[in-house]
Amino acid sequence: MKLIYKSMVIMLAFVVSSCVFFDLEKQNSPNAVTPENAGLDFLYNNIQLDFNGFNRNTLGSTGTLSRQLVLFAPLYDASFQPTAFNGIWSNAYAGLLPDMVAMEELASQQGLESYIANSKVMRAYVLTTLVDLFGDVPLLEATQGTDFISPNSTPGADVYTAAETLLDEALAIYNDPNTLTFPTLDIYFDGNKDDWIALANTLKLRLYLNTRLVDAQAGTKIANIVNNELITGRDGADFEFEYGTSRSNPNNRHPWYNNMYENNDGAYMNNWFMYMCLQESKADVNWNTNSVVLPSNGDVSRTEDDPRVRWYFYRKDGDLTDQSDTEWSCYITDLPDDATPQQLAHLTAVDPNMPYCYARVDGYFGRSHGNNEGIPPDGPIRSAYGMYPAGGNFDDNSFDDTQNLGIDGALGQGINPIMLGTWVEFMRAEAALVAGTGEDDRALLESAMRESFAKVYSFVGKVDLDKVVAQDVNGNDITLEDAYLANWDNDVDDYVDDVLAVYDAANADGKLEIIMEEYMISLWGNGLEAYNALRRTSKPSRIQPNVQTGPGTFVWSMIYPSDHVDRNQNVTQKPDFTEKIFWDTTPQDAVK
Repeated sequence: MKLIYKSMVIMLAFVVSSCVFFDLEKQNSPNAVTPENAGLDFLYNNIQLDFNGFNRNTLGSTGTLSRQLVLFAPLYDASFQPTAFNGIWSNAYAGLLPDMVAMEELASQQGLESYIANSKVMRAYVLTTLVDLFGDVPLLEATQGTDFISPNSTPGADVYTAAETLLDEALAIYNDPNTLTFPTLDIYFDGNKDDWIALANTLKLRLYLNTRLVDAQAGTKIANIVNNELITGRDGADFEFEYGTSRSNPNNRHPWYNNMYENNDGAYMNNWFMYMCLQESKADVNWNTNSVVLPSNGDVSRTEDDPRVRWYFYRKDGDLTDQSDTEWSCYITDLPDDATPQQLAHLTAVDPNMPYCYARVDGYFGRSHGNNEGIPPDGPIRSAYGMYPAGGNFDDNSFDDTQNLGIDGALGQGINPIMLGTWVEFMRAEAALVAGTGEDDRALLESAMRESFAKVYSFVGKVDLDKVVAQDVNGNDITLEDAYLANWDNDVDDYVDDVLAVYDAANADGKLEIIMEEYMISLWGNGLEAYNALRRTSKPSRIQPNVQTGPGTFVWSMIYPSDHVDRNQNVTQKPDFTEKIFWDTTPQDAVK
């Protein structure tokens, strides 16, 4: 039902945005959604769509820095230009936040308090995200229209406090027995008040966890909030946006599907992220060793491939050993095996198994962090986005090209994961380990991993289970289900048991390493939470450094958008990316 709602909303928004008027004396765009030309429901629906777009727009920067995506910049100072953030800023301050305030005023006039509560929850998310990206940002003055042409910035800590107040106000509305009528088209929770309550509480947990390094009471606050209803995902109540399968009028497919399954080569997968999902003790690359031992951390390597890997990535080639130097782009050398230990020293110093140029020779091919070389003719061998969350192909060893004009896999019917139940349990595990909340960190780690596997496996309905993928020795057909999914439960158990065995043997620092690594894997498709976690904990410590040996200081926060700086006389641009968010006290060299 949610997908039907979303398709209706997207088509409605498309029709409205396609209208063209020619009244040149109008001061406002005739296509803009305003209180004068839109009903409450339409304004609310527009907010829901823009909210998803806002979250999705953060992935370009946060996903590359957290190594989900590939950073095409050997120097961090050159990684992002101020113009790169104009879209996020405009989406928030010219669209979402003013629309939310306007919608809340309309809803108040009509006595529809649930609209106000939902808006406050989303508004709290937008405000904290702006802080997480930029630091100090405008707050109240930014929603007052022409009364404040150049709104002043508010300290990030104060914006966080304002967001917490919004969440408390929303919870008070939800808990009022008179709050009965929910929006007609609620594309996130189908009008379920309990789910919105769980989201509001979860966003408070997220807020407290981010501030645990600067708030001595954060552990107590988290311990109190976890006694309330939180997003679990087990009942289908994850906070996510569901895409459709329409290729045109409108194209409502997952953006990653559009990128990889039409007629272009698409993006590169990140070598390190693929490697993290694969066995971390591999002998198929000549510089690898058999184990990873971190000083003071103990051995935190595991031996099981992640069962999610066939859902996350689709390989177009199953054997990369026969490629010539015209297909490779390896930054240090023309071919992967030509690299010497001296050339790889900055990578292997972090992890002796650190992948270089490809994650594994059986087809996991992408690019390393910071490789900005030219593009060779490697489209036929690049690993592609898979079934989860992009709605692409399940990797069944077919090794086909994905440039098929959008006829492959789940046809783009994926999700944008904004806040999933599995992440909530990882956050609780982190807090239990380092903030003294009193919960069982090991039990939460296990539960979080299992819920992540269940979330990925929920896409099984999009897989052709009867597809013949091989034949046995007697010539009988072997289906995809028989070959790859019949042992799913056992594969999950083996993986979880392997991780927990390593966890039990690790010291406190090693335990945090494991929690954050598993959390990172589960976050596939959401760069914002990964970026926050990396800055908050500087883990995983084995994350691939920039392939440039002197890339400069990591991007600890984004510089302000050029539109904001150029048009606001009260704003001074940051000198560089080294300024930290108020809640981040990790050392400047904690991430390379």
